[in-house]
Amino acid sequence: HQGNGTAAIFRDDPAVFTFSMHQENNYPAKERSTLDVGLEDRTGDAEYLDRLNAHLPAILDDFRPDLVLYVAGVDVFAEDVLGGLALTLEGIGERDRCVVGHCARRGIPLAATLAGAAFENAGVVVPHAIAQALGGVLGVHHGLGVALGTRLSLRFNREACTAEYAQLARFCNLK
Repeated sequence: HQGNGTAAIFRDDPAVFTFSMHQENNYPAKERSTLDVGLEDRTGDAEYLDRLNAHLPAILDDFRPDLVLYVAGVDVFAEDVLGGLALTLEGIGERDRCVVGHCARRGIPLAATLAGAAFENAGVVVPHAIAQALGGVLGVHHGLGVALGTRLSLRFNREACTAEYAQLARFCNLK
């Protein structure tokens, strides 16, 4: 859905550029982002990715952010009962690789979070999305990414999450 909360928080701050791509009919823009891209019902992978690639490079090049905060919503998934869009798992993975890749090529740090999941198999899809991001960014083997993603998505205890991230960092030889 449209990032109305984010848009409201930063509406009067010229140092922040807010960008929202969302299904327009269910979620018309209640608060204006710097750029809102409303999508038709059941927009699929190709059109979604075309629209993302039409806007994101110019935003990053023109605005030149110090940091990108990316809400990687899975409400775009075709099976989400509230989202209204029709991305496949592959499309969601490509979207995430696109965002991460555009930032990485420009040397822009990125922090990401997952959001949305109003569908029966969210316990499978959300870890898959994590695995896609881990695999694409850190080069983690997909099977390991799914296993770690599943464990991370089921943990809400800060201490447990910290231990899981430390395990992942050791595996990836990160400091």
